[in-house]
Amino acid sequence: MHRLPDCLESIPLHRLLKSVRFWWPLPTVLFALCVATAAQAGEPYAAVLILQSDEASIADRLAHIKSSTKSLQARRQAICLLRHETFTKRATKERTRLLEAVPPALATEIRFEPLPVLNAWLVFLPPSSAEQALPAWRAVLERTGAALYRLGDVSDDTLLSAATPGDHASCARELTAESRGNKGSVLGIIDTRPDITHPMLQTGLGEIYLENEDTAPGKVSTAHGTAMLGLYAQAAQGRSLSSQGHPLRASVAAPAPIKATVAAVAGPETPEGQARFVHALHWLLSAEDGRPFPDLLNYSQGNGLLCIEETDAGCQEDGGTGITHLLDRAIDDYALVAVKSAGNKHWGRTHTMTAPGATWNGLTVGNMHPFDWQRCGPGGSRRQHKIYRTSSVGSARPRLIDLVAPGVRLDTAAPGNQPMLSTGTSPAAAVVGVAALRLMGTGLRDPLRIKAVLINSAETWTSSGAPSPAARGHSAPCGTDTHAPKHGPYAYGARHDRSYGWGYLNEKRALGEARHARSASLFPGERLCYAVQAKAHDKFTLAWMRTPDSPALALKLVEAEGAFALIDEDADPAENLLQVSNGRGAGSPAREGKRLLVVSSAATPTAATRGTDLAQPFALASARPLVPLEKCPHELPAAP
Repeated sequence: MHRLPDCLESIPLHRLLKSVRFWWPLPTVLFALCVATAAQAGEPYAAVLILQSDEASIADRLAHIKSSTKSLQARRQAICLLRHETFTKRATKERTRLLEAVPPALATEIRFEPLPVLNAWLVFLPPSSAEQALPAWRAVLERTGAALYRLGDVSDDTLLSAATPGDHASCARELTAESRGNKGSVLGIIDTRPDITHPMLQTGLGEIYLENEDTAPGKVSTAHGTAMLGLYAQAAQGRSLSSQGHPLRASVAAPAPIKATVAAVAGPETPEGQARFVHALHWLLSAEDGRPFPDLLNYSQGNGLLCIEETDAGCQEDGGTGITHLLDRAIDDYALVAVKSAGNKHWGRTHTMTAPGATWNGLTVGNMHPFDWQRCGPGGSRRQHKIYRTSSVGSARPRLIDLVAPGVRLDTAAPGNQPMLSTGTSPAAAVVGVAALRLMGTGLRDPLRIKAVLINSAETWTSSGAPSPAARGHSAPCGTDTHAPKHGPYAYGARHDRSYGWGYLNEKRALGEARHARSASLFPGERLCYAVQAKAHDKFTLAWMRTPDSPALALKLVEAEGAFALIDEDADPAENLLQVSNGRGAGSPAREGKRLLVVSSAATPTAATRGTDLAQPFALASARPLVPLEKCPHELPAAP
């Protein structure tokens, strides 16, 4: 007979009976009571994320679904079904193997929460027990290829979900009749609980699915989530977003149609909120109550400073790295466009971004100040705009920041039928999300194309390595800021900047360039060529999804005639977004002419990689029409 956990000895019987719900499994009830007691006593629980790896046969089935399923809805449903099927088959054996690796007394204190849609586990246990269990588990998981991450400790029992995952049949989702008749995309958002009674949120967001209060914290509506949905609602209504009444320049007033909104509830913006983010992401992608799959995911929160693997030896068990990898896999599996705020931790000599801002497959966004530096007030020409003083910056390598967008005093909603001016990288990320929805509204549905177009059409900006300007609002002496003159547009082709990423979002230009974007797949060791009539300093952007098995791609721009002289190349093996330009730098001899873009894979082909399903999909964006060539010229020098 199993003994009860030690923590239950101090719980009165009346409290036990009051807490039990007849549909809960008894072990879950007992563990929840332990957590509640520990939380009241100020004792945290350790949260552990385990990312399961895919066996070769499962990886092949996933690749086949992704390459052969044309409908995004059908692809997402098929991936969901496969994840449920394979996870369920292995779950009992994997859980038993981990429990057998620890002493029996310790095993009674451990709670496993399956997350089949994400192919992952969340595990909760006392911190002292985690110190014993984690080394043993790493040894077990090393044989299966799974990865283990210690997330931030949880001290609030409301951050522990009591929900159980739905069964595989719920992967088949149906919108209501009203939503089916709506053209538009599905917005998914993880944020604080919004006030959906606000008049601004009553139109434009379609049918709203809000995470149940029984399984998520934050029963009281808060300003942050309400403000983010207010921005999306205005765009869906066909209104141009504004800052203190001034329409954002290079924005458009065209509708960003939304047929449904799925809103999950975030936890605190600290490492403690990492487990809640995992819960929220699983809820967002799980099939219950007829919720639709999201097309766009907005996460304008942060859960602790990032840990960069190249510079921090502790990253193997860092929670920020774990939730970033989890998010990247979800973006790839479910074909999402994801926007993430960079954070509001100011400029620093190294990165200052918040997790999971290091997402490879999403879009990480900094905060641009739509500000007139001549008269020290809102508005002004775009050329005068600069990074806001609190916006987090990325590292030089890897290239973490993707875009910047207006994010200072944006007009939006607050709980209680109130207006609000929202500032930070949070609204900036939503502005990029709105631009993505508008692209979807034109018929562009491929997440890779959308990402490539948004980045390629952005106006390149530079900080010249200087810290962010310190001015704020109307009161600061704009003209005396020593850093401000070093920030501005960069007119000489491709450039990535720690503060500005690949550039300043230009929604009008994105809508114009979308028709030129191309998608294709590349086998290991192969290359594809595109002809283009390029103007001086034109940029070209290549994007693909990063997975543990994805090969490194390379992008070259060469002369289309003669010796095919190299003009520019980007082949950083640590990146999955590359950019070249027809002339790079102020001193480059940039001129208009016929050019060839060469996309190549450095991976060595094998017998196992020659199947159609194992080709690497990519998207290529350009400001000019791209003409795919049937074959690359045989005179073209071979890739190294």
